Amino acid sequence: MAQLTTLFVEHLSTIDFSYLDAQRGVVGESLIIDIELSGELNDQGMIYDFGHIKKMIKHKIDETVDHQFVVPSQLSSINIETDTCHHTITGHYGAGLPLFYQAPQQATTILDTPQVDIPSIKQHIETHIHQALPDNVKGLSLSFRPEATTGSYYHYSHGLKHHQGNCQRIVHGHRSKLLCFDEHKTRRSDLEQYWCQRWQDIYLGSEADIIKHYQHNGVEMIQFAYQSQQGFFQVDLPQQQVEIIPYDTTVECITRYIVQTLRQEHGIKNLQVKNYEGVDKGAIYR
Repeated sequence: MAQLTTLFVEHLSTIDFSYLDAQRGVVGESLIIDIELSGELNDQGMIYDFGHIKKMIKHKIDETVDHQFVVPSQLSSINIETDTCHHTITGHYGAGLPLFYQAPQQATTILDTPQVDIPSIKQHIETHIHQALPDNVKGLSLSFRPEATTGSYYHYSHGLKHHQGNCQRIVHGHRSKLLCFDEHKTRRSDLEQYWCQRWQDIYLGSEADIIKHYQHNGVEMIQFAYQSQQGFFQVDLPQQQVEIIPYDTTVECITRYIVQTLRQEHGIKNLQVKNYEGVDKGAIYR
């Protein structure tokens, strides 16, 4: 029996997505992916070319969960309907908070599980990748981890209708760090904590995408919808889980909104915010 060797790539990719939680509702998340491949050496003396890992396997990862809304089909409080083009999800979460979502199928991942967690995402993505590996690769293991941080962070979801790529999907999200500095270049952890608590599990919506405000079973709701390059998108969420900003929810505009709001609320001059969109990318506004 041939001896197997293991190949590894740390921080192969990052996935940014949102998922439906039975209690928290719509939650944005960012996870770093590491990979190990074990197998027999091929005629080039390697298990698998690093270039192929970074291109093909990363592509397979990106087309599964990345920039999608991940929903557990075994969650008893929701109903999922699928037609030739769309997924439609209705139901509630938490203490009876309503949810309506409709989007093209490629914007949604349905997992046959009672909840979305790292093991269920790991199994889904590994199954997808296995189909594309050469015969000499006998083992595949992905590991998922959030970015290590000692500061404050928040989970948010949003959609960018003008984006030409997958950011146009109306429910996808991120886990994001936030750094604040005052006019003396002093780190303001109090402002970071305040903002990250304010935006924990938030949906950031643009004023331009609001269709209507209404009540459903006594809950104040906001409906967002738009037609974009990939198709028609709609999400209706409880007002208490939404913050509206007066422009598109790009990281640049979100960061500007944070600075302007903190200046108004706390009266700090020359405030600087470094706001992340997931891992290792973001915007600075002064």
